[in-house]
Amino acid sequence: MIKTGDHVEAKIIGIDDTRISLSMKALKADPWEQVLSRYQVGQVVSGKVDKINHFGAFVYLDKDIHGLAHVSEFQEVYPGRKIEEVFKEGEDYSWKILSIEPKSHRRDCSRCVKARTKKPKQENILAPQGCFFIIPTSMQNLFIVSGPSGSGQDSVIEGLRKRLPIERVITTTTREKRPGESEGHPYHFLSQETFAEKVALGEFVEHARTYNNQDYGVTQSELERVSQSGRAGIWKMEYQGVVKAKKLFPEIPAVLITADIETLRQRIQKRDKPDAAFLESRMQYTQEHFSDISIYDYVIQNRDGALDESIDALQAIIEKHFLTKKG
Repeated sequence: MIKTGDHVEAKIIGIDDTRISLSMKALKADPWEQVLSRYQVGQVVSGKVDKINHFGAFVYLDKDIHGLAHVSEFQEVYPGRKIEEVFKEGEDYSWKILSIEPKSHRRDCSRCVKARTKKPKQENILAPQGCFFIIPTSMQNLFIVSGPSGSGQDSVIEGLRKRLPIERVITTTTREKRPGESEGHPYHFLSQETFAEKVALGEFVEHARTYNNQDYGVTQSELERVSQSGRAGIWKMEYQGVVKAKKLFPEIPAVLITADIETLRQRIQKRDKPDAAFLESRMQYTQEHFSDISIYDYVIQNRDGALDESIDALQAIIEKHFLTKKG
């Protein structure tokens, strides 16, 4: 741990007006710079299954490189069987590399499945197509922020931006652009057809359909971009997304920004001027955020007239988990 007055080496990772952002972590070598010397297309490697969930199996190739072998791959090879019936967490299996793309930190590979022929000693290796997405092994800069409609979470995040160098995870959505919005600000906008195609290809880390019957999710490539930025990454998502994300990445702190139900209702009415039916659907969806608050590590009550206090609370969480470790 460093302290005020210490001399350290750091890399400038951003200049914002009068603020200069430094990172000691950025000086460390990126393991992907040497990936082509360690792995080759067609190579069969051993990898340990770390976690299994509805997306597939998370596999470590080594201490720096690991990723997701997508569920669609297993369904093709083991129709009708569950992933956990075939693979066990903590066990090593063989994997065949189909392609390597260091610039995007993405590796396509397939499970090396051994199928015995009529001759007991002869084995054939089948290689059904599949995707193996590399996920950063260290995501200490990411923070999940969630809140129901009317919580003021966007105001808290924007207030934080004025104090700390942050990088927002940009969500992809199927909803229409609103006045003043553009591609990447504040969302990546896709048609429902394209969104569904990306879901089928396993490109989303998490995704969910919300109260407005529109899809929202975060892609693997976007999560990689933010995790490698050297800044505190704010990953804003809906409650359903939090449930999925915490199963995938339980180590990422999750923060709920909210207020009491009546305050939320009043804010929605003032902001959106909705009809009764729309307001009721909003409030029903809002209740999901309170159905199991145990999935959150922190809860911030964003009361009327206390925005600065809410920003203080979120800043303190980030400084506790990221800035002190970043040193």
